[in-house]
Amino acid sequence: MLALANHKVDLLIRRGFETPAVYNPAGVGGTHMMYVVPHGDHLNEYRLPSDPIASPMPLKFQSVIKRVGSYLFGFGLFATLFHFLAVGPESPEEDQGIAP
Repeated sequence: MLALANHKVDLLIRRGFETPAVYNPAGVGGTHMMYVVPHGDHLNEYRLPSDPIASPMPLKFQSVIKRVGSYLFGFGLFATLFHFLAVGPESPEEDQGIAP
């Protein structure tokens, strides 16, 4: 995607734009979208911060939640296996001749 964005910047330069740029700031660890702006020196006109910094806390919190989810999933599998080995599979009850 970055190569495609750089190609679009080259096309904008050939069309006469002086400062096109790919918006991919280093302070946030990458963005979820690729931005190609025709005037890279006027990022505030596009409502893009020139030097953004992201807090690392959401990423740490996400890794903790992933770990807890993995442990809970593993516990669920273990409990299912334990229940199956202790109780066994359920089978339908036999009809004892009682009419409904």
